[in-house]
Amino acid sequence: RTVKDYHTTLRTFFRWLSSEGYIEQSPMEGLKPPVARSDQIQPFTQEQFAALLLAAKESRNSVRDEAILLFLLDTGVRASELCGLLLQDIDIIGKQAVVMGKGNKRRTVFFSRVTAKALNQLMRGRQNIPTDPLFVSERQAPLTRSGLQQLIGRLAQTAGIEATRCSPHTLRHTCAIW
Repeated sequence: RTVKDYHTTLRTFFRWLSSEGYIEQSPMEGLKPPVARSDQIQPFTQEQFAALLLAAKESRNSVRDEAILLFLLDTGVRASELCGLLLQDIDIIGKQAVVMGKGNKRRTVFFSRVTAKALNQLMRGRQNIPTDPLFVSERQAPLTRSGLQQLIGRLAQTAGIEATRCSPHTLRHTCAIW
C-alpha cells in the first residue's frame, strides 16, 4: 500500500511538472501502479493453535496429526518439504531434521523437545526403514501436499477456526512470527 501511495504521489507531481512546462512528458506515464494486496496471510493466534492441537488429538490419526502440527510450527518448513521427509532425515536425539528445499537445496531445521517426543511416538511401532516416508496417509502412502492441505483444513474445521486462512503455509507464517 505504501509503494502504491508513492506511485500515486509521483505520478501527480510529474503530471503537474508536465502541465506547467517544466518537462515534456511525465516519466510515470508508462509505469503501471503496483498492486496493493489485502490478502496478507494472518498467522494463527496461540488460542487457535491450541484448538488445532486439541482437534489433532481427537482425530483418527492423532499421533501423526499432532506430530505434523508441532513440526510445522517449530520448523516453518514448506508443505512439500514436510511431505518429502524420510525417516533417515530425522535425528530425534539431536532434535533436527534435514529437509530438501527449493532448488534441491538441503537444509537443517531444528525442533523442540515436545516435537521430538511427538515424532518419537509416531515412529514407535513402525518398521522404521530409513527410506520410508516419515508422514504417511491413512492408506500408508506418502502424504502429499494436497493431503496435508486437506488435513489442516479438516483440523481447522473441527477446531472451529474460520477467520484465519488455514493451511500449512499459515503455520509457516506463524512459525516466523512466534
